Amino acid sequence: MTSNKFMVYPHGFVGARLISREPPTPSDMAEKFGAMLTGDGVIMPESVKPYNKVVENLTRTLLSGSPLSRTFDFREKILKTALTAFGSSDIGVWYAEQYKSAEFGDIHQRFLDDCFRFIMTGERELVPEYWYKILSCKEDRTDDLGSVTRAAFGTGWGDRAQRFLDRPNKTIQKVICEWTAQKGGHEDMLLSMNILFGA
Repeated sequence: MTSNKFMVYPHGFVGARLISREPPTPSDMAEKFGAMLTGDGVIMPESVKPYNKVVENLTRTLLSGSPLSRTFDFREKILKTALTAFGSSDIGVWYAEQYKSAEFGDIHQRFLDDCFRFIMTGERELVPEYWYKILSCKEDRTDDLGSVTRAAFGTGWGDRAQRFLDRPNKTIQKVICEWTAQKGGHEDMLLSMNILFGA
């Protein structure tokens, strides 16, 4: 069980508890969750969880190829959103909360390891778009898939998260600065936040 400061998002990651959010439109629900449109509105699947609509909208703008996504104002919105989306000013506290999510499993850990790898080296094992597809699978994602997972994704950089978290000054501001300092870092961080906090 996560603390009152955090909540579990649709892909099983923990982030800042949403104070309020606009209810999704019927077409949003149909598109994102396969909800059924009826004359009376939307019949939502019971498993639908709240998500960060700001992250979703920024991601939609980026993926549309809009010229707006190349402006300073757009990048500033990404940074401001990131400062609050994690729900903690310390990345170590946020990371520890992940283990309190009943949905957090081996694939989730591998995604976070890949994010830490990008922040430190500018390289990833898989692009965020592939991670999104993997983590969007509706099967139970909490089991360690053992040899099948390891054959597909390798054994990873086992102590990557610990090496990342053991470094001094691990504030979310510092992590955001390091992330966005990498080539394509703003885009990578936004696409990763969409996995973490989006629908």
